[in-house]
Amino acid sequence: MNQPTLRRSGARKPAPWTSQVLLLAFVYWIVARFGLGLAEYQENATLIWAPTGIALGALILFGWRLWPGVLAGAALLNLSSPFEQSLLVSLGIGIGNTLEAVIGATLLERVDFRPKLERGRDAAALSNCPRRPTIRIPSADDDFRPA
Repeated sequence: MNQPTLRRSGARKPAPWTSQVLLLAFVYWIVARFGLGLAEYQENATLIWAPTGIALGALILFGWRLWPGVLAGAALLNLSSPFEQSLLVSLGIGIGNTLEAVIGATLLERVDFRPKLERGRDAAALSNCPRRPTIRIPSADDDFRPA
């Protein structure tokens, strides 16, 4: 009977999933930092947020299994930003950004979206994706006063 042998020499290679998640988190964080540098009116808000497209594209092309990379990238961005976000707030923002990509990928999957964009309906589905309503959760930092 053959017994499995354990490899004891050399470092173990990281799983492809781990590498992909870390790469997505890093790319998300880098692009987000660059995007915040382009903010014109307010330091933490931009007209175009490219990390959303990167997250959506990654989930469409490589599957939902990469959602931890979106969460990690968004949370790390908010933890490392000059706005001194707490861990809880950073995780909340990260969860929101992750849900945004997961919901977008789910909606595109429901309309039989194909990433090659060979059909007109695929381009239409992708162009209508940003028009979906978003849900905003007020935070304690909001200056919201009911009328």
